Amino acid sequence: MKNVILHVRVSTDEQAGRVYSLRDQEQKLLTYCQNYNFNVLHIFKEDFSAKTFKRPEFRKLLEYCKKNKKDIHQMIFIKWDRFSRNTAESYQMIGVFNQLAIQVNAIEQPLDLTVPEQGLMLAVYISIPEVENQRRSSGMRRAFKEGRYVGNAPKGYSNGMDSSKKPLLVPNGDAKFIQEGFELIATGIYNQKEVFNKLKAKGFKSSMTAIASIFRNHLYYGGVFIKGYKEEEETVVDGIHEPIITKKLFLKVQDILNNRCKKYHTAHKKINEKFPLKGFLTCPACSTPLTASSSKGRSKHYTYYHCIRPCNERYRLEDINLWFADFLQSIRIEKPF
Repeated sequence: MKNVILHVRVSTDEQAGRVYSLRDQEQKLLTYCQNYNFNVLHIFKEDFSAKTFKRPEFRKLLEYCKKNKKDIHQMIFIKWDRFSRNTAESYQMIGVFNQLAIQVNAIEQPLDLTVPEQGLMLAVYISIPEVENQRRSSGMRRAFKEGRYVGNAPKGYSNGMDSSKKPLLVPNGDAKFIQEGFELIATGIYNQKEVFNKLKAKGFKSSMTAIASIFRNHLYYGGVFIKGYKEEEETVVDGIHEPIITKKLFLKVQDILNNRCKKYHTAHKKINEKFPLKGFLTCPACSTPLTASSSKGRSKHYTYYHCIRPCNERYRLEDINLWFADFLQSIRIEKPF
């Protein structure tokens, strides 16, 4: 009985419901193994583009093969474009598996790579999807330039169609969370983690990684970002989809995230008697609101107002309080004549 590992992959830009979904690929491979009496040792699943082999899950697969090469006879997948879409790198990677004495093959496009003519077919199988991918990328870039976003919809939008049956982003039920998130960041009071927790408590399903990308996404104010390509520089064009926020709000959030916003506002809350100026002081180095805390020394506790940013500015609480008291005493209100 042959021992095999299975490799299934979808690109990040492929829809889950397409023919080659992970579940569909896995089921076809398992049926194939059952018919040929193969013993499945492991199934590796990827949600990553095949432009390169520098993919997290594929690295795990390769490491697994190196550690268990004596027990593995074959690695199989559905089609060669599931393995890679880069012809040159494919030949190199097949060479790596040959050194491990592990055969690689596609059940719907089987090849005997010991036959020279079969190597030509491998180039065809891999090159056709590569050409198709370049054609699709060119079409997407053309659509972007026209203000039509044709990728997977980000949070707050759904992939819809306009009256001419062309792709169009449509705001969905999450749009209100996106708008509230931008508005909270724009106050200058909350950081991204605090905003994430607030939205999550209200039912917004996302992750901290996704939240970070949301606040940088031009789509939400109606822009479409186009990456630089060859001699063309990156740019942002006006999109045809409905915006969720204003561009003014988006730019204000960018200023805050980039530490360029100099105005911070403090929410009305109960004054902490131990740290009465907490929330009212800003860091002279980066303009971030100072927080306060205590630390234990050898014989007593020390209290400081300090910045949470890398500048790490800190001031003894006693010094700040004395300075503030002197400042208040220096104020004189002139009596009216």
